[in-house]
Amino acid sequence: MENNLNASFVIIGLLASVPQLNESTWLQFTSSTLFLRPNVIELVYMQRVLNSERAAFEQRMNTTIKTLNSTGWFPRPEDSEYSPIVFETEADEGYFMLDPSSYPLLKSAIYAARDSGLFTLSPATLLTNMWLMGAYLAYYGQGQDALSFSSDADRQQACLGYVATALNVKEVFYIVLSRWVVKFCVWISTLLSGIRK
Repeated sequence: MENNLNASFVIIGLLASVPQLNESTWLQFTSSTLFLRPNVIELVYMQRVLNSERAAFEQRMNTTIKTLNSTGWFPRPEDSEYSPIVFETEADEGYFMLDPSSYPLLKSAIYAARDSGLFTLSPATLLTNMWLMGAYLAYYGQGQDALSFSSDADRQQACLGYVATALNVKEVFYIVLSRWVVKFCVWISTLLSGIRK
């Protein structure tokens, strides 16, 4: 989790230092920093779009903000704001303009990240036979972080988007538990050797 958080901060640094970020720069940077993100299934940047900005944003992107369910892709129903994916770690992942905040389980974690400035996690969800957990970190603009604002309302107003990752829950907990088991075995071994003396 610490690596994932650090990797998210690295991406926040990219967003802050390259205001006119394009797909080519995004893909080059994320592929060269892949080693920072073990166990991360996917890394994306989601732009925050207010409802009043939606039409202009969709025209600029030349497509609509979308949602996906078991029957296919659909235009995202009207809401007060949206969080469409505008950059993905692989150009062909196919989630461009999908709005994760169209799903209530993810929306609560995304809005918590926006309002608190903290790294937030969604509940684990079973997708395509894999338990995944979304992790979100809000981006407030160059030179801004959560401490730059005095209230949740100020952070909400300033939020420009989110760095989001999808974690394979099984792999993350396997690594955590295996490290704990190794430490426990070393502790038991040390304890037993002290008793034998």
